[in-house]
Amino acid sequence: MRENPPMSSLLARLLSLVFMAVGGGLLYTGINSVMEARASSSWPSVQGRIVSASVGEHKGTKSKRKTTYHADVRYDYQVNGQTYDSKRISFGEYSSRDRSHAEEELKKYPVGKQLPVYYSPTNPASSVLEPGLSTQTWFLPGFGLIFGLAGLGMFFFLPGAMARQRAARLNR
Repeated sequence: MRENPPMSSLLARLLSLVFMAVGGGLLYTGINSVMEARASSSWPSVQGRIVSASVGEHKGTKSKRKTTYHADVRYDYQVNGQTYDSKRISFGEYSSRDRSHAEEELKKYPVGKQLPVYYSPTNPASSVLEPGLSTQTWFLPGFGLIFGLAGLGMFFFLPGAMARQRAARLNR
C-alpha cells in the first residue's frame, strides 16, 4: 500500500515541529541559565563548608561504557540565620565518561573546607561555588538553537524535498 503524499508531508511537518519545540525548550532553559550565571557574578557571598564530596556516577541502561561521572559536592551555608544546603558548583556543570575529570574537580573541595558561597539575594537557596559564566554554560542554549534551526529548516525544506523525490520516482 502506497502512502498518500500529503500524509508524508504532514508527518514531515509534525516531526519538524517536534524539533522546533524541543529546541525552543532547550533554548529557553539555557538562556535562563546563562542569565542566572551572569547575575551570579554580582551575588553576595557568605562562608560555607563542604559537608560531602564524592564521585557521582550515572550508569547508562545498555552497557557499563555509557557510565558518566561528576563531582558530587554538597555544602551548607547560612544567610540571615537560615541554614541552606546545595550542590551546585557552577552553572553549566557536566558529566564526563572520564572519571579523572570528576576526581580532579573534587581536589578543590575537600570535606570540611571553608569557602565562599555565592547566593541569590532574591532566593538565598540558589547558590554556587564558582559564580559567573563558563564555556559549559553556553552548551544548552547553543544546542537548543541548533536543534530549533534544524526543525525550522525541516519545516520549510523537507516537504519540498520529499515531493521532488516522489516526482523523480514517478518519472522513472
